[in-house]
Amino acid sequence: ADAAPNPNYAEALLLCDEVVDMLMLLDYEAKFCNKELRPLSRTYFAFPAPNTAQQFKYFTQLLVWLLRIRDPSWEANWDEYDDPN
Repeated sequence: ADAAPNPNYAEALLLCDEVVDMLMLLDYEAKFCNKELRPLSRTYFAFPAPNTAQQFKYFTQLLVWLLRIRDPSWEANWDEYDDPN
């Protein structure tokens, strides 16, 4: 028998969809995205990616970009060996 769909999936998908819409308002495709950091799919952060390290790297770089919009002098004080948990 098939398992009942998890209601949290729908909520995660809707939230990710809203995040992408908000990023579009900030023109992130032109100001953030590049050859390595492609525009997000609307489900990118809703589910674990096959390469979670890549997904985490995208998240941290996006976070830094967003924080620098608020405060251009902001600097990240973590490094690649910090444990995200």
